[in-house]
Amino acid sequence: MAPGPRILIKKEPEFVEENAVPDDDDDDEDTPTLYYESEKVLGKLYREIDETAFLREVQGTVHRERRERNVNEGVLILGVWEWLEEAIPSNYTWEDCIDDAAELKEA
Repeated sequence: MAPGPRILIKKEPEFVEENAVPDDDDDDEDTPTLYYESEKVLGKLYREIDETAFLREVQGTVHRERRERNVNEGVLILGVWEWLEEAIPSNYTWEDCIDDAAELKEA
């Protein structure tokens, strides 16, 4: 994906002088990628994208669909629990697995 709106975009590209010697002392530091404003079609299209509005629209769609289906986390978990009760034999002793599950959760 293209960089987000928090990236500084310069009006014109900056070029390094031909005789400039790179400083190899800061190899461990990440140098930020420089972006410049392009007048080509893709650059113009990129600047027209409103990332915040797009994310707001997606989140609104998810919340609207959840309200329409009347699904919340509690109903979902109860549904999973009911399925587990039907799928797992009644004589299965899952309490013995609690310690193993806790170790897996910590890993």
